[in-house]
Amino acid sequence: MSNALMTKLQRIGHVELRVRNLDQSARFYLDMFGLVRREESPPSGKTCVCVGAPTSGSEGFSLVLTEGLPLGTDLAGLDHVGFSVPTEQDVRDTYAKAHRLGVPCTTPRASDGVLQTFIFDPNGYKLEITANGSIDSQAESST
Repeated sequence: MSNALMTKLQRIGHVELRVRNLDQSARFYLDMFGLVRREESPPSGKTCVCVGAPTSGSEGFSLVLTEGLPLGTDLAGLDHVGFSVPTEQDVRDTYAKAHRLGVPCTTPRASDGVLQTFIFDPNGYKLEITANGSIDSQAESST
């Protein structure tokens, strides 16, 4: 395929997760990450959209939570959703908050030159929280 015909992806616009309990899942993402809840779409009460920090335009992302599995559909094995945060301290702070709230999580560690932690939402989805940039010597000695 010619490069002229290739679509150049720039970022993830949204991720949709199927969840067992919409209210419990929405609370998790609102409380854990400070996302803000938007109007439900469609207004059937089956979907809730949470967005990252209140940003305007195309800078933000959306996390769509849909209650229940579609009929006759097998899940294809989503491994994890990765979110980046500005600093290594943000990774540590996210881990500390998850740990304090009793949310299953992994101790921050160096992986491929960046600091990361994994936390698990109420449905068992694995969320990777990774710092932008490279590991500093303090991060390597504290993991």
